[in-house]
Parts: sequence; structure tokens; C-alpha cells
Amino acid sequence: MTKIDISKVAGVAVAELAKSMGVSLWEKIKGKFKKLKVKNEIELEGIFSEYLQKAYEKISKVKTLLHNHDPKDIHDIYECVDLLLGNSRQKKTKKKISANECFNLFEMGHKLLVTGTAGIGKSMFFKHCFVNCIDKNAKIPILIELRGLNSPNKIISLMDYIYQTMENMDFKLAREYFEYSFEFGKYAIFFDGFDELNELVSQEIKKEIIDMSTKYSDNYYIISSRHDEQFSEQTSGWNDFIELQCDDLTKKQAISMIKKLDYNDKLQAKFIAALKTGIYEKHEEFAKNPLLLTIMFMIFDDSAVIPSKLVDFFEFAFSALFHKHDTRKGGFEREKLSKLDYSDFKNVFAHFCFKSFFNGLHEFREDEIINYIEDAKLKIGFKDKFKAQDFLTDLKNKVCVIVLDGLKYHFAHRSFQEYFAACYARNLDDKIQSQAVVEWIKRNGSGRRGSLFIKLLSSLEPLRFEKNVLLVALKELVCYNDGKANCKKYIRNTFDEIGCEVSNKDKSRFGIWYRVVSPFDRLSRQFIGNQFSKISVGEWKENQKLILECLFELCDVDANDSKIEQCKVALSDLDDNHKLWQLLELENKNYFDAIIKKIKELDALQDEKTFDSLLESL
Repeated sequence: MTKIDISKVAGVAVAELAKSMGVSLWEKIKGKFKKLKVKNEIELEGIFSEYLQKAYEKISKVKTLLHNHDPKDIHDIYECVDLLLGNSRQKKTKKKISANECFNLFEMGHKLLVTGTAGIGKSMFFKHCFVNCIDKNAKIPILIELRGLNSPNKIISLMDYIYQTMENMDFKLAREYFEYSFEFGKYAIFFDGFDELNELVSQEIKKEIIDMSTKYSDNYYIISSRHDEQFSEQTSGWNDFIELQCDDLTKKQAISMIKKLDYNDKLQAKFIAALKTGIYEKHEEFAKNPLLLTIMFMIFDDSAVIPSKLVDFFEFAFSALFHKHDTRKGGFEREKLSKLDYSDFKNVFAHFCFKSFFNGLHEFREDEIINYIEDAKLKIGFKDKFKAQDFLTDLKNKVCVIVLDGLKYHFAHRSFQEYFAACYARNLDDKIQSQAVVEWIKRNGSGRRGSLFIKLLSSLEPLRFEKNVLLVALKELVCYNDGKANCKKYIRNTFDEIGCEVSNKDKSRFGIWYRVVSPFDRLSRQFIGNQFSKISVGEWKENQKLILECLFELCDVDANDSKIEQCKVALSDLDDNHKLWQLLELENKNYFDAIIKKIKELDALQDEKTFDSLLESL
């Protein structure tokens, strides 16, 4: 077997991991399968060794915004983020976990959710964990990019997809032996990008992950995603998964990360000096995020001025990428094959981002991305101005916002797609913008997918966003009609179930939950916030107690039954005159009133704007 050039430590670890699995699997399959497809444990050892070497070689080499063409060893450039454990919103009360070594991660449990904001480096963190698993001879790692399952007609199971992923890494074990090997608890499976799954397939994949982690519970299952409320909901299925949040970069970590960039020593030293003397504190929202810190560095290289607003930040970043000078070629700006100037290039790219984002696509075959570019050419009016293939080459090789990985193209980071989708949506006329964005929210919600898009669009033109999107969404949320709405309709429109979970240890401790079905609930809370009830603590506790009693009554269960874990009621089955409605209205009235207040404020602003527009026309 041909050996690849990996470190001696990794080479020894590969051999030991492969031998351990080979011996374990051989002893088991001898007694389970009558006709064996392998000769002995040595052959099994070779199969796993080849996979581990191939995977290590591929995954340990990474590209970044600064090193789009020249892959770097992850050991040399990666600054590992810490993880936070705890439900408190106060960061200082959460437990901080060093994630430099995979053993620290595994000590937290076999089922983990790693969540973080855009750009915090979740995918890079998983690559670090994969490599570290081998370096430390910990587990046989498997890295699964979940976005590859984004087919509306998904016909492949999750286990088949995992096997297919390993086959692409020269894994030659028979399919039936592979699934059987899950019983030995020797795998660490990293599922990257749950938030990148389309709504059509995400629930099915979630079920398959949960079922797999239950059936083969001795392995480790780690999932990355932007935070989603469902991870905290008692009925979501994620109950036994521990959520760990990626922490922000500290000032020390930010400086360490810049030192590792391998870019321009003098510029790095200058930027580090600026970080030490105030830039980190002044622009902490950017400097604490690895992606945004890298973009900060690029902007600093270009102009030494760091914008304070997120929308300006992305604009400066794209400008820096577009006008990027090749330091390896005497500082000359890279010539674009499309010959488009900055404004025209940006407009075409924005259309491509908008259409692909609204279609839920983040990676593309070459023919797909060419079709999007051709569509953008026609829409912008550049039918014969440039070749789509030249534009794609510019995106990949000159501006470096699109990356080719194997046979698929994807964005260097999804935040660029969301920013330029927002730029294009900003320029739509009021009616089309309202219809498009509101319909998109109905289909996707405004939480796990698209929260950055909504934030950026609302920042680009706040008044138009409030009129065209927020006002329409809020009115639909509360069934607002002719200035009227009622709290019961709001509750029916927002939730379809209410339930409770009771502690087996202490029956006085319980939690009441609602299952949200309205796609506009998260949007409303993003712009209105959580409004706490104005009733006293004593009244609130009494109301919670009465709601619990109603739930037990409706579910026909005994509150003193120690076997009760939860009960729930579908609101559609609840009689209009049932006393629970009065209790639910008291529970939700303050937030309902806040929505109505916001609707009236926005309606009043629209009336004032109409009058101002009339004056301007006279």
C-alpha cells in the first residue's frame, strides 16, 4: 500500500486506529457472516488504514479567503475557539471548555450540538477535530457535509450517505460490514452544517441522526449548526443532545490567529500592533469572529479604515477582494476575464446570490452555476457583454468568493451570499420586495436559515423593510384586519400545541412549552423582543399552576403519577370556551399587545410618509 506523506505521529496513530478496528471487526464478523468477503484482520486493517490516510491528507489541507489557491496545513493556521456550556444568557456564568483536543469534547458526552454564529468557524473547527482524532489516536473520525443531502427527492439514507462519503476517501469495506462496525463504538461522526439543510429534508435527516445515535450509542455524534430554537424545545427530539456554543475570539486569540496567517509579515505586525492598541475593543463585534477578523485584516491592508456597520463592512470586504493585489506578482491587481468594472460585477453577483439563496442553494454543479450567471446576464441587461465561464473564473480565481471543492462550487462563506442577496432584494420595488421576502419567510422562517439575510436587509433600508416586510408579517401573525385583532386568534395562529414536562424528582418543578408553527414568530421577536408579562410573580406562578392543572385534566392523567414525563394538547382540539384559553391569553397578552402597538406605530409612519411624499410632489 502506498503511504502518503503525513507526520510520523499521525502515521503511528493511523496504524494503531486501523489495527484496533481491524482486530475488533474480524473477531465479530467471523461468527456473524457465513461467507466472508475479507481474508483476515490484516486485510481489514489495510482498508481502514487507507481511508484514514486519504482522509487525513485531504482534510488537514485547508483553504481560506487569504489562501484560496494555496492550501495550508490546518495545524499551522488554525486558531481553535473555545466552547461554552450552559443555558444562562450571561456568558460569564457558562462553563468554558478548551476544544484544542478532541478528548475534551468527548468528555462532554456522546451526543453534542456545536452551535455558533456565521463566520465563527464551525466547519474549520470540525476539520480540526477530525485531524485531532487521528493525531491523538482517539477515534476513527468521519466528516459528513450535510448540505450534500439537499435534494428535494432524497433517495439515499443517511447511513448510505456516510458510506458513500467514505468510499470517496478510498474506503473499500463491504457495505454490510461497515454498518455492523458501528456496534463497536469506535467512530466519531461529525455532521457539519445542519443549518444548511433545506426544510424539505432537515426533519428526515434529524430523525435519522437521532435514530442512529440511539441504536449505536457508543459512538460519538457531533453536529454543527447555527443556533436553532428547536435545539432547546422539549419535544424536538434533541433532548439528549448537549448544546455547546462556539465562544468568541479573545483579544489574545485574535492576535494569535493573525500571527498564523502566513501572508505579509510587515502588514501582520502592523495589524497586530493596531489590535493591541485599541482596534480590537473599537471593533469587537468584528474582531471576535474569525471570518470577520480575516476580512478586517484584508480591509486594513486595502485602506486601514474599518467600518463600524455590518453592511458597510461587507461592502468594504467585497471591494477589497475585487481590487485585491497579488503580492506574489509585485502588487499588481488581478485582471478580470469578464472585463466588468466593480459596479457591474457586483450587480451580476448580487442577482446570482439572490436567486440561489431564495432557491435554498449554497453549492452548485458547474452547469448549475453557469445557468445562474446566464440568468443574471439577461436580467441585468448584459446578454453579450461577457462570457458566463469567464465570470465564474473571476469569482473563483480573481475575487475568491466562490470555491471549487471536488466537483461542486460553493461560497467561500455563506455570509457573502446572504449579504448580496439582501443587496439585490433592497433594489426591488416595494410590491415585489414585500411579496418575495414575506413568501420566503413563510417557507423558511427567519431563525435557523436566513437570520443574517433579514438582519442585513433591515439594516440597508430600515423604513422600507418595516413597511414592506415587518408590518405585513406582524399583521398576518395576529390576523390584523381593519384595525382589529384578538389574542386568541394570535395564539391559534402562532402555536399548534401546548404541553408540559414534569421533573420525576420534584413534582413542584415543571416547564410549560408551546410548539411554534407561525413562520413570523421569530421575526417578530427579532424586532420586538421578548415582552415579559406585567403581572406579578405570584400571579404568574398561579397562572402557570392553573395551566398545568388544565393540561393534566385534558390529558386525563394524575398529577401525582410518578411515571408522567410529559403531556400535551393540540390547540385545534380545544373547545373555544374552555378555561385554558383565558389562562393562555393572560400568559401571552403582553407580547400580543406589544405587536399591536408596533403595528399601529408602523401604520402611523406610513401615513406620515405618504403626506410628506404628497408635499414633495406639489
